[in-house]
Amino acid sequence: MARGWHPAPARQFVIVMKGAIAVEVSDGEIRRLDPGSMIFFEDIRGKGHLNRMVNDQAIMLAFLIVPEDWSLDGA
Repeated sequence: MARGWHPAPARQFVIVMKGAIAVEVSDGEIRRLDPGSMIFFEDIRGKGHLNRMVNDQAIMLAFLIVPEDWSLDGA
């Protein structure tokens, strides 16, 4: 699952259904996402993020794409 640095194709929630990944963002923060974890990607421009497999277990992700004008605060 190593694609190198890349922006998200759309603003989206990503839910880990199976397996685990580590996601690094451009400021150096790394988050490990295990089954049941959810993250919101909105880095659709620029350097983006980097995904790394945590182990050799298969990964299954669910994607929920949201409109560009949608806001987490409901505004």
